[in-house]
Amino acid sequence: MAKALDLARSVKGATGDNPAVGAVVYKKGAILGMGRTHMPGQDHAEAEALWRAGKSARGASLAVTLEPCCIHGRTSPCTHAIIASGIKRVVAALKDPNPLIHGRGLLALARAGVRIECGLGESEAMVINEDFFKYITTGIPFVVVKAGLTLNGLIAADSRHSRWITSEEARQLVHELRARTNAVLVGLSTVLEDNPKLTVRHVEGRNPIRVVLSHGPDIPKTSYLAKTASDIRTIVVTPRALRTRCSNAIQYIDLGARTSRLPIRQVLRRLGVAGIKSVLVEGGSEIYTSFLEQRCIDMFQLFFAPRVLSSGIPFVHGQRTLSVRESLNLRDVTIRQLQNGFMVTARPER
Repeated sequence: MAKALDLARSVKGATGDNPAVGAVVYKKGAILGMGRTHMPGQDHAEAEALWRAGKSARGASLAVTLEPCCIHGRTSPCTHAIIASGIKRVVAALKDPNPLIHGRGLLALARAGVRIECGLGESEAMVINEDFFKYITTGIPFVVVKAGLTLNGLIAADSRHSRWITSEEARQLVHELRARTNAVLVGLSTVLEDNPKLTVRHVEGRNPIRVVLSHGPDIPKTSYLAKTASDIRTIVVTPRALRTRCSNAIQYIDLGARTSRLPIRQVLRRLGVAGIKSVLVEGGSEIYTSFLEQRCIDMFQLFFAPRVLSSGIPFVHGQRTLSVRESLNLRDVTIRQLQNGFMVTARPER
């Protein structure tokens, strides 16, 4: 199962609408075939592992990080291939939370005489696909907030100059995050001040969808996002419909809100309807604050640099708080030392 989990991690962000899954066919401690999920319409992990194992799969065991599918989609059910191969035992890390499959794949295998075990490596498998699982059960994208900060919690100087607070290593990790995420989201102020690309560079990977939250105005026609919208899917979300639009290539989402304050939960629901399963929030301060105050964050990935600014733009600047009890408590906190700074990963307590 450890090898299957490694295979699943290796394709995170490269499987399109599919979850990242790894599978290993083995017998008496020897690996006979390995597989991992590919893009939609291509082989699932189990099918690839069985193909590589060939006839030697008969009488062997299959370790897989997610319950095999049992429905006809863009590919045939993996349960059919497993039964036809003569596999005698399947060890699945966890049941597929997809309501169309949940438990049915394992039941189909058991009815065909395949011995079933479930739960080995469950927590690791859950983390690998936590974004997919949230989306498939709620229709809401998984939200990661990413920020580069000084040690005293500032994201830019008073002039809004922020390049570069963090190190080159930290910026490369950010590009890896983008490559694993469906969409990158920023506020209009970030577009106006930084004219960002929001693309994947420095590492291999596809560009995410770019999403801009605006309190009303459109993004400038001269912005990089507008100029490249025909090549990279770009979405602008506004409270009300715009009278004029800067580009026909941009997808506009009108929330029909009565105020200029963007209801983040509604934004996420509309992005989910648009097929976006995960969102990387990259600022600025007002956007961070909105997501925090409206409790719409699933994970923080914060990059701290060994710098201190005497004043500047804070990470968040919400309403006045009167007690520490009003704070958002975090769990599963990990700290990774970088060459020049450190990265904190944490999840809000629910």
